[in-house]
Amino acid sequence: MRLILLIPSLLFLCVSSGTAQGSMYKYWVQFSDKNGTPYSIDRPEEFLSQRAIDRRQRFQISIDWHDLPVYPGYLDSISTDKTDLLYACKWMNSAVIATGDTASAMELLQFSFVSGVEMLYAPPCPMKSGSEKFDELQRGSVLALASDNQVEMLKGNLLHESGYRGEGLVIALLDTGFEGADTLGGFDSLYINQRILGAVNFVAPGKDAYSLGTHGTSVLSVIGGNLPGTYLGAAPDASFWLIQTEDVRSEFHVEEANWLAGAEFADSVGADIISSSLGYSDGFTCPARDYTYEEMDGNTVLVTRAADLAASRGILVVTSAGNAGDDPWQYITAPADGDSVLAVGAVDPMGRHVEFSSRGPAFDGRTKPDVVAQGAATALLRSNGDLALGDGTSFAAPVVAGLAACLWQKHPETDNYRIIEVIKESSHLYPFPDQKQGYGRPDFIYASILLS
Repeated sequence: MRLILLIPSLLFLCVSSGTAQGSMYKYWVQFSDKNGTPYSIDRPEEFLSQRAIDRRQRFQISIDWHDLPVYPGYLDSISTDKTDLLYACKWMNSAVIATGDTASAMELLQFSFVSGVEMLYAPPCPMKSGSEKFDELQRGSVLALASDNQVEMLKGNLLHESGYRGEGLVIALLDTGFEGADTLGGFDSLYINQRILGAVNFVAPGKDAYSLGTHGTSVLSVIGGNLPGTYLGAAPDASFWLIQTEDVRSEFHVEEANWLAGAEFADSVGADIISSSLGYSDGFTCPARDYTYEEMDGNTVLVTRAADLAASRGILVVTSAGNAGDDPWQYITAPADGDSVLAVGAVDPMGRHVEFSSRGPAFDGRTKPDVVAQGAATALLRSNGDLALGDGTSFAAPVVAGLAACLWQKHPETDNYRIIEVIKESSHLYPFPDQKQGYGRPDFIYASILLS
């Protein structure tokens, strides 16, 4: 039986009937198969970069059905004069389309190879700001080398002093736009040394990723920022893909689909690490589409399934736990509930739990967050180049992602799952985690010893 994936009565709580003049709706289109594909798992070079192939070979990961691109004929069929193809998602054999005519999207169900259609975005909607979306604070000026504390807390400075600063590792940042990242002095070393490998926009495919948001810029600075004598990120010698998946103006499930597409792209170009400071739970523009805590089980939410698929390709996925600890929701947000995801909560500069940091466990009882890092008064760069302090698990996660890159540089034959395990095993509460800090603050030197 072919299904419309979204319950109609729920949909129309948020969308009036008919077509909004000049508006573009976005839909998920699910395909039933990949029959007739011209691609073969025996010819992966046609759809994966050599780095992506090498990663699979190094960790003995088979190239499988998920890696095969969506059948091009299906994509051609759903791209009509009324529907625009935004992107395809091979891991889940689907596509996302835009249309100004809601009826035309439902008409795609007439194709035998379309097994479902779901609305992901419905304009018009009230616009949000970045601060509203992330419930985070950036404040004040900071003293030189304030960034030292967040790295030293986890013994990352000792990795740096031994020459491990992330060189050779590729980190994909899935975030909002990266306003200012292409002009700020704090990123000069990345561009001069060709460590910004590219920028891709899945919110508005075809447009650049240096607009619609400054959050991504600050997250990038926590890992890759470098102002000699003033500021240094957690992995200043790593290379980066900047991938815009989040639209700061609203909250719809299409952003989870964007995340999936971004993760697939990161995999295909050979990224080693995905660092994502995004989370989904309640607070959607359409409240009827909010998730429940029961859905934070590691297997239900779209973005969580996408993150676990990325991990199955050999990528280390690091994500923020969320900033809902002192809200009615209080729990972690997706994809932090993923069983193959390293979820990072926040502590203050003294290493103490901060109440805004989302707590666990995952609904099925697994320990979440996994670890914590400094996410209160975290030193970062603003999009105008100023040094500032930021509060939010968004800034704790990139500290851990960056130092994980340094650790992985030292132990390159270790797979992503073992990297997660030693980070947890090195943490100060291990083996007795709690629901606020998980296993606690990692010690990256001890983690390195565990791998030696």
